[in-house]
Order: sequence, then C-alpha cells, then structure tokens
Amino acid sequence: MYEQHNVSAMTDIPAIVGDFANYLGFDVDLGTPTTPIVAVPESDALPFKLTASASTLQWQVETPLLFPQVTSKAVLTSPKLSGAPNIPAPTKIHLFGDMTPRPYLAVVVEYTPNLFRHLYLGSMEKLGNYSGGEIIGANGGPINSSGSSLDWRDQAAVKTLFQGASSLYVAGDSGGVNIVHGDVATPWKQFRAPTSNIGPFDDFTDVMALGGFGDSINDGYVPRARSPFASVNIFAPINIYIAKPVIADTSFIPVGRVPGIRHVNMQDLPVAAMIEVSNEKWHCFPALSRRAETSMPVGTNNWRQYETSNWFGYAYREGPA
Repeated sequence: MYEQHNVSAMTDIPAIVGDFANYLGFDVDLGTPTTPIVAVPESDALPFKLTASASTLQWQVETPLLFPQVTSKAVLTSPKLSGAPNIPAPTKIHLFGDMTPRPYLAVVVEYTPNLFRHLYLGSMEKLGNYSGGEIIGANGGPINSSGSSLDWRDQAAVKTLFQGASSLYVAGDSGGVNIVHGDVATPWKQFRAPTSNIGPFDDFTDVMALGGFGDSINDGYVPRARSPFASVNIFAPINIYIAKPVIADTSFIPVGRVPGIRHVNMQDLPVAAMIEVSNEKWHCFPALSRRAETSMPVGTNNWRQYETSNWFGYAYREGPA
C-alpha cells in the first residue's frame, strides 16, 4: 500500500504514520496519537514508539525498562544546510506498507523535490529458524565539518539504512534487528561495525549486525544493477548478517532480507520514479539526493552547501499494480 501526505513539520508525521499502520493491520496503540506505539501483528512482538522533534523522527522500544534487551533506537535526522533555512522543514511524506511477504512499514520524508530521509520498521524475511525478526532502521545526512568537502560515502559522515560500518551515530541510535535463537547470546543486534571502515574482523562482537550500503557485502549489486541496454534497473535485496566472533576472527551469519525495500541504482531513473515489476509497483527515491556529484562542499556554519547520494537509492514496494 502507498500513501502520500503533505506535512509542514516533523511533529505532524507520527499521527499520520500511526493511522497508516493501524489501517495496514499492525498492532497499534493510538492512545496518544502523536506518539503511536506499533508492533508487527505477531505474538510477543516488540512494541516500538514513534516520536518526533523539530528535526528528528525515531523508533524506540516502548517502555525500555520492560525490554532492556533492545539496546538501540533508529533515529532519522533532518538535513543541515548552509544558508537559510539551515534545517528545512519537511513538505511531504511517502508511506509504504504491507503484511506480505512479511510486515513492513516505511516512511520516506521529503524536504524538497530532491532531498530525502528514510525510516523503517518491519519483520525479517527469515533465513533460518530463529524467532523475533523485528527490524528498525533510519538514515541521517552529513555531519557539520570544517573540511572542504565530504564524500557521501564517508562512513563517519553519512549513515545508510541498516548500515553497520558508520560512526555517524552512537551505537544506541543505530537501529537494530531482533534474532532470538539458542545459539545467539545477545538477541538484539545493533547495526554497528568495530570501526568506520568495517574492520578488523577480530574486533566484531556478538551485538553487531550489518547489511546496508557501505558494508561491502551488498554494495557490489548496486552499480551492477544498472542495465540501460535492457531498459531495466535491477533491484538488489538488502541481505542482513549478524556477527559471530570466533577465535581471532569473525563469522558472518546470514539471517534473511528486509521486506518491502531494495537498493536501487538511480542513474537512469528520475526522483520518485514508479516501476512495475510483474504485478507489483515499486517507487524509487534517493538515499539523500540524486546528483552526479559524489562530494558535498562545505558552506557556512561548516554545514553542507548541498547533499548528494550520487545514484544510490531505495525502491519501496507499493503492492500489486
């Protein structure tokens, strides 16, 4: 399902998302409409509260004291640009959700016709017989820095959805996935890696997960997904891996893929392109902003003159065409 809503402030968004999730069939508590509590419609699913400030949206487990195993939130941060307004207000949100192939709820926040942020809640398409599977993620834009420019792939400056190899956020704001299994000592896995360049392998711990763009494992599919001669663009699944430390090394265990969302190469696609695949509709948005540039020059206040995510973006499943 797909809906589009005009908004004028971040604080407009939670109530709209709560109503959308309720309509889809999620378990939703709308007792306080501005802070809806949402859970995938499965027994013992973790409940997450959506909250907003003037420049952020975040999923956080409801009543953290009752769920101490959930050690991270998913925090979306608005752009910071040189010039006024430094932090633009959102103008529109795009909502995607369904119960198949697994429950998912995605929020794409639009600030201008080519400036975006992303927030996600869902349940994994599982590989293996674990229980749980709840997953949350969000992205933020470049940090303010006195350097002359930042590469959009700078893992210390930008975080993509479900990315482990980023130091932009503290571990507690990095998003995560719930993997409950007898062989898993710590069920809640944060989207983190030991350092901003993903190594060394023997530094990984059992609280870490990865799979977003910038983590290397799925990255190669994105540039190869462009196929102009066939007039198609291939959507790349977001495969999630958890770290399992072994002596002086790490094993990476695949736990499935994230439903309703794919990585997409947008070099030949306009912003907000809609693509029909068989009997399904998919909508494509840049991770930050679709531009040919790969670097973001500094402006006043050490903020960026503009944002770019080059040709990298996300495709969201609307449902049957």
